[in-house]
Formats: sequence, C-alpha cells, structure tokens
Amino acid sequence: MEKYSSYDVPDFAADKFFQEWVLRPNQSSERFWRQWISNNPGSQSILLEAAEWVIAIHSMYQDDLTEQCRKQEVSKLFEKKTIKRTRWFHIAGQTSYRLHTVLICILLAGLLGWYYTSAFLSIEPPPSFGYASDELVTRVNRTGKAITILLDDGSIILLDTGSSIRYPKEFRHSVRKVELIGDAFFDVARNTEKPFLVIAGKTLTKVLGTSFKIKCNGEKVVVAVKTGQVSVRFNADQDSIDANVHLTQNQQVVYDSQSEDFRTGKVEAPWVLPDMQNVQVVPDLEDTLVSELFRKLEISYGVQISYNETSFSDCRITTQFTDETLRQKLQAICSVTKATFRFEDGRIVIEGACQ
Repeated sequence: MEKYSSYDVPDFAADKFFQEWVLRPNQSSERFWRQWISNNPGSQSILLEAAEWVIAIHSMYQDDLTEQCRKQEVSKLFEKKTIKRTRWFHIAGQTSYRLHTVLICILLAGLLGWYYTSAFLSIEPPPSFGYASDELVTRVNRTGKAITILLDDGSIILLDTGSSIRYPKEFRHSVRKVELIGDAFFDVARNTEKPFLVIAGKTLTKVLGTSFKIKCNGEKVVVAVKTGQVSVRFNADQDSIDANVHLTQNQQVVYDSQSEDFRTGKVEAPWVLPDMQNVQVVPDLEDTLVSELFRKLEISYGVQISYNETSFSDCRITTQFTDETLRQKLQAICSVTKATFRFEDGRIVIEGACQ
C-alpha cells in the first residue's frame, strides 16, 4: 500500500491494479482499495478523478491498448484535459467534485458508497440481502443498440444503449433487487413472494410481476407502466415501506430529484421499447415454421433459443404479433405448440414437442 501514498491522478490512472479495480472489480481488489481508502480518506478526490480517466480511456479504446500505450494515453489526455466533466456532486458535505454520472453510479455506488452512505445509494446490497460482490453481475451497454438480459427468475430486461444495470446472478433471498443507470424496459416474471425492486437514481420501483419502462437521466426519472401495476417511492430508503405513487397500465410518473417535484399522467407517446431498432417487426405469420420464428427472435433480441430441432422440424403456426414483449411472444408460441419455455444460463430453453 505504501507505494500509492505518493501517487497523483495520472499515477493512479496509469496503474494496472487500479485500472482493474475500476473496470473489473473483484473481491480481492475491493478489499484492498476499501482498506486503502479507510487509511487515506484525504486522497478520495484524487482517486475519484483518476477513476474517471480510466473509464473515459476504456470507453474510447476498450481493451485494445497495451499497458505501455495506455500509460502514454493517460499522459497525453491529462496534458490536454480532454475529459469533459458534466455535473457537480457533493459527497457527505465535503468539497464538491465534478464527476461523470456513470462514474458516480458505477464506481461510487459499487465501491466507495459504503464510506459515504449518507450521500449515495449503494449498488452493493446491504448485509440483509446477503450477496457478496462476486455474486453480482454488472452489464454496461456500449453497443449502440438495446441488448436483452435474461435473469434467473425468468424476468427480461431490454437495456438501452449507454445504460448499465447491476443484479445478482441468482435471486436467493426475499426480494429481487437490481440497480439501473440509464434507460431500460422490464418484463418481470410474477412472484408474489419475492417483490422485484429497481433502484434508479433516488427512486425505488416495486413490482410483483408486470412490464414497465424506467428512464433515469441525471435528476429526472420517468417510470411508465405497460402492463400490471407498480409502486414508486421517491426516497429509496431501504427501511421505508410507503410508496409515494401507485401506477397502473399506461400511467407514468415523472420525478425531479433536484426540486423533489413529480407529476403523474397517461403515457405520453405510443409504447416504444428502448432504442430497439434492432428488434424487427414480426409481420403477420401464416403457416410459418416455428424454427424460422425462433431464428428471427434470436436475431432481433440477441438471445439464444435452444430447442429440439427434430421435434419442431415440421412445426408450423399462424399468428400475429404487434407490440408484444419477448415473453408474450414466447408464451403465444408455446401455447399453440403445447411446449414450455424457461431461462437457463442466459439462454431460452424450449421444452416439449410440437403438438
């Protein structure tokens, strides 16, 4: 730890161990840096700025740079001051730091949030959730289009480009909790015994099983319901159980955390899934091979569908899809073919033969 005592921003940003902690934290690195922060609380501003440089460089080059080239890029960018900081945040009443929103949510909430719990909602679940860091998955979408994420409980998330989400590999406890940064559409598998919680900014959305959209950009959060009903709390205090707003189908709430104002109303525009240009509109299907329909769904949603090709080799259906979710499409296909589906290891498994 001693070598870091003399480090400045560019030194941390060029340090391989520090980079790994920022981009791919594990139990060992989290333990080390938590202890280091505890021993050096006055260096937090240097650490945060260095982390911002690491994320900015990674977003430009991903993992394509050698360690030496990365050090040179840090030096070059630091001289030119090319990283734009977009907002000011106050950390536990201390000095203000200008940090990129994604850095605050990914780094602070995930790793430093424990140190200033009065200022930030921690992505790391509290002890009552019982999840270790290596049991959590963080997905960041930099593809330029929405991606499909299949959760182990059967829920489906369409994560918009430029957004990220963190969730347990397995929902083993009394609630199913995820944390969103950006925009996503949720199609939640119903489980009355395990509520599904989404923390986005300062809001907490609670559902049992429904489909809804959340847009979290800076201070503004929008929650819009497609099917079912949800409850939304504006102060995502883990100990509070009271919701500020209850929404039903085609209703939405817009919350401004800065002014603490909100307004409810009807969904303002027809339902459009997050940046889903890649999801092809499936036309009316007449006497269509189910295997061909599975292939189209795989391409559209970026998922893998496993099924017995022999059993479905001559299976044909006639149906029509409009704005159904992926789950609804699967349910319709399986209802006609007398098959079932489940999620396993990030893929969709179709069971049974076409009847």
